[in-house]
Amino acid sequence: MRKSYHLRKPILDDGRFVYALRFLDMDVVNSSWSKNIPEISEHDKYFSEHCDSYRIIVVDCKRVGFIRIVDGEVSIALVRKHRGKQLGSKVLSDIKEGMATVRYGNLASFHCFVNAGFKPVGWIMKKEVRK
Repeated sequence: MRKSYHLRKPILDDGRFVYALRFLDMDVVNSSWSKNIPEISEHDKYFSEHCDSYRIIVVDCKRVGFIRIVDGEVSIALVRKHRGKQLGSKVLSDIKEGMATVRYGNLASFHCFVNAGFKPVGWIMKKEVRK
């Protein structure tokens, strides 16, 4: 079966794509542990210093998401029109090892990682401040 995507190393120009997907797509923001949205200039500096931790997911020559791996912790984000199509699980299947922490109630991410071969290993309890 032919892959419908490929992963590539990012270039600095990908920083704005990553910023828009990670911090301007409210579904991604709400699924993330951190809700802090940095200024674009802060993110540009961060991305230029840490872009090696990212891989850009490309389908039909278009950027559709990213994987980020830092200290073995794996995260993924896809643009809206590519969610729910098993692409995340397919891409994560290429990851040889790592761990992911999925927010409670985020069943889409949970199933994405499980379908990619990640195994649940326990529960992490966290109480968040309610506003």
